[in-house]
Amino acid sequence: MKGKRKGYPRVEVEWLDSAGMAEWGGEDEYQKQRPLIIKSVGYLLNKGSGHVTLVQNVDENRKMNGSMSIPRSVVRKITVLTSGRDSDKTA
Repeated sequence: MKGKRKGYPRVEVEWLDSAGMAEWGGEDEYQKQRPLIIKSVGYLLNKGSGHVTLVQNVDENRKMNGSMSIPRSVVRKITVLTSGRDSDKTA
């Protein structure tokens, strides 16, 4: 990346996503439905009070491609990823 700017940390965000069914079924099947635990990996662009934004790609000119904003209310954990899995730490 150009200049003296710091790079973006590579993180894994664990978050809850809604789940749904779009087929006929009994009440017992629908009662078993639960939100999904999702893990997304990317470069942490924003860790604000309302949402977390990840980007997939950053070029040498700091142009970005592929983003995802996740509401903070559904974020369970943010882990900073390093070269070795044992040295990862929670953000």
